[in-house]
Amino acid sequence: MTFSCTDPHQRLIRVAKNTLRIEGQAATRLVYPSEAMLNVDGQTVRVEIPAGARPLETARRIRAALPRAYTAILALPLCDADDVTLTVVRRVRA
Repeated sequence: MTFSCTDPHQRLIRVAKNTLRIEGQAATRLVYPSEAMLNVDGQTVRVEIPAGARPLETARRIRAALPRAYTAILALPLCDADDVTLTVVRRVRA
């Protein structure tokens, strides 16, 4: 999995092969909308990051935009402004 983020204040940091940490609140005054881009097994996922978005909101948007065969496990923060750890995993078929 590869990823990048165009927001100058919110950062995506690699923690492990399929895990990233989202840090900081998104910028509030930008001329262009920010976005996070992930490449999961050759499939590109683009997520718009709203102005002022906190890490938990960005993580939820990424999880919702993942390809159907994948989901994300979120390590929830103690308060809304804290960093969030997101792990992308393949769904298990029952």
